[in-house]
Amino acid sequence: MQSLEPVPIISLSRLESQNREEIQLLFRACTSSGFFLLELNGNEATEIDKSVLAQADQIFELASEFFKLDQEEKLGYEMDRWGDMHIGG
Repeated sequence: MQSLEPVPIISLSRLESQNREEIQLLFRACTSSGFFLLELNGNEATEIDKSVLAQADQIFELASEFFKLDQEEKLGYEMDRWGDMHIGG
């Protein structure tokens, strides 16, 4: 049985300051499991932190609106630019 590794926590503020260890941690997370948590809340939220959170909120809202559409309407959107991810396989 394979043991589970903890999900790495990556600090956006450390990445912004070009912290070498944080950059290496992000690289390892992306090239191994492909998962990490992005920590946006350091001691003080920066403008970039606030912007990232605002954009994430907008993406969730758009996704929610999209998935409320009828199947036929969703099929009308071009998805080829997203690779091999097609409805039904």
